[in-house]
Amino acid sequence: MCGTGCFLLRPPEGLDPDYVAAYLSSAASRRWLEARSTGGMTMKTVSLKVLEELPITVPDLPSQRQVAGAMRALGEHEELLRGELALARKLREDVLTSALLAR
Repeated sequence: MCGTGCFLLRPPEGLDPDYVAAYLSSAASRRWLEARSTGGMTMKTVSLKVLEELPITVPDLPSQRQVAGAMRALGEHEELLRGELALARKLREDVLTSALLAR
């Protein structure tokens, strides 16, 4: 989180850190924080007070861990797909370049 400094978030007992990270990454949390941020277009900041007021849905700990695990797996899958997309784009460019040089 960007602010006048840096914040180190340590979730209290009963709150899974990976769940909190996933929750903070959610579109709803980002919209909530964006609506309360200050600063210009290039650097938005969030105060600790605003961060403390962020409403967090807190299911039971096993559910938190399940959500965190699912988000981690989806993030890994997304990275894999990004790599495959980059490779496909490179191959397409290489094929086009080879075709144009062959003429």
